[in-house]
Amino acid sequence: MSRATPRVILLLQATRGFDRGVLSGITRYASLHGPWCFYREQHAYFLPRRKTTVDELRAWKASGAVCPVSRFDLVRPLAIPIVGLDLNDYDGPVPGIVSDDVKLGRQAAEHLLGLGLERFAFCGLVGMRWSDERLKGFTDEISSAGRQVEMYKPPRKQRLTWVREEPAVKAWIKQLPKPIGIFCPNDDRSAYVLETCRSLGFGVPDDISVIGVDDDRYICDLANPTLSSVAT
Repeated sequence: MSRATPRVILLLQATRGFDRGVLSGITRYASLHGPWCFYREQHAYFLPRRKTTVDELRAWKASGAVCPVSRFDLVRPLAIPIVGLDLNDYDGPVPGIVSDDVKLGRQAAEHLLGLGLERFAFCGLVGMRWSDERLKGFTDEISSAGRQVEMYKPPRKQRLTWVREEPAVKAWIKQLPKPIGIFCPNDDRSAYVLETCRSLGFGVPDDISVIGVDDDRYICDLANPTLSSVAT
């Protein structure tokens, strides 16, 4: 007797390296333990101004779903098992996929220490659990080496667009002792910081070494010079 093929809803946008890594992992698992059948949302150019509906998903008769917390309300009415992503502020019963953020911070510190640097800084994000945990791993490792971390303090509690935040980051970078290694909690942040360093006339990596997280090749390879990053 053949068993029914699992039907899994994937509400993931593969726009970042971490998300693409999750999709690759799901694909590998399904190839080993499947076959599985996947529901993927169509691209916007097929369905402009149209959103996926509960009725559409219910008609597909799914066995389970993988989706970000922000879309739980869409899949909860289906009464199927859910695995969550982007669990930043979520503390509910749904299991989720998270990275070992403390370890990622430690690895970034190990890289910068390995360059022979003696000064270190962190340019984080407000209200992001993973940013705070990566900071903890980073500062723990730097402290173990007998060094301190210069902290960037955002001008407000809420998150700002980079255009509005860059002046504060520029002022912070100017007053940092050089040479120094700056750790940013993701590649988007590190790319912005790298460009800011260059606009101020600082050499990268001679004056300032920058490292991010996620090893997103699209972001890292676009940077000049290319970014160093910790693979998630």
